Amino acid sequence: MRISEVAKKTGLTVSTIRYYEKRSVTRLPKRNGRERVYSEDDLRRLRFVQKAPLLGMPLRDIAEILQKQWSKGEMAPVLSRHRRKIQSQIEAFKRMENALAQLETCTCSGVLDCELANSDG
Repeated sequence: MRISEVAKKTGLTVSTIRYYEKRSVTRLPKRNGRERVYSEDDLRRLRFVQKAPLLGMPLRDIAEILQKQWSKGEMAPVLSRHRRKIQSQIEAFKRMENALAQLETCTCSGVLDCELANSDG
């Protein structure tokens, strides 16, 4: 299938597909002369690349997942590492949310009187 067909099927632009190829996130497709010929496997890889950022994965992690040949269960440590990172970010966001909630109820007359500015923690 041609790059324009892949773009239609995935909703990605042609330039985005080429960008992923240039950055080695996805492999280069086979060629028929000057034309790139995409397989169903290439299409599935691009769909994964398209959806992986919804999981908060950076392109380098996506590329790592796509470039290796995985045996059953081998991908779990990579995904677990990413999940731990996300959990850490969630905890940090909860701390921020709590601090903001505390500041919303603050009755201080200014920043210098605020408990946030006068606490060690």
